Amino acid sequence: MEALCVPKVLLYGVTFFCVKFAVYALLLWMPLFLGHQLGYENSTIADIQSLYEVGVIFGALILGYISDRLHARRSPVIVASALFNTIISLIIYKNYESFTPRMWQFVLFWLGFFLGSMHHFCVVTCPADIGREQKTSRATSTITGIIDGIGTAGSGVGQLVLGTLIDLHGWEIGYLRTLVIVQACALLPTALVLRRELGEIREIRNET
Repeated sequence: MEALCVPKVLLYGVTFFCVKFAVYALLLWMPLFLGHQLGYENSTIADIQSLYEVGVIFGALILGYISDRLHARRSPVIVASALFNTIISLIIYKNYESFTPRMWQFVLFWLGFFLGSMHHFCVVTCPADIGREQKTSRATSTITGIIDGIGTAGSGVGQLVLGTLIDLHGWEIGYLRTLVIVQACALLPTALVLRRELGEIREIRNET
């Protein structure tokens, strides 16, 4: 219970709920969408999906470096990533029928760049940052467990929700629109953390 009361733990947990929901929606459901809805062959789907992982590699390195330059305050990068994820998902929702395989590779790369990086921030970097601020040596593992547990609930709930919504409303509304909504929901908890951390960044810069 003490770890739950640590500032930012529940906020990052809720963020990770949305992030892991979206990540597993892309990894597990996007190949089905591309095959069943758009008729792509498995080889084309594999080529498209691989660009997501490439984006994760570059995003984790570049955005991690940027957040380090912000005195290890991660929320500015996370909020920006959540915003870009929502915009990209909205573009997909509105224009997917006109996308070529190259365009799918492009948007999947940037979703990997931003969404995949958020995944790593929430489950690795942010718990480590929060844990270092605590008095007990076991705080980091406890905080990581809490955040990861909430996120895992998001991935589990996501599969049930998406399956039901796709059956009821089809791929466009049940899948693509839901993906937009879930990623937009990640903006609220991260914005609350951002408000706090912007003040911390200003204080650090004034001291130096």
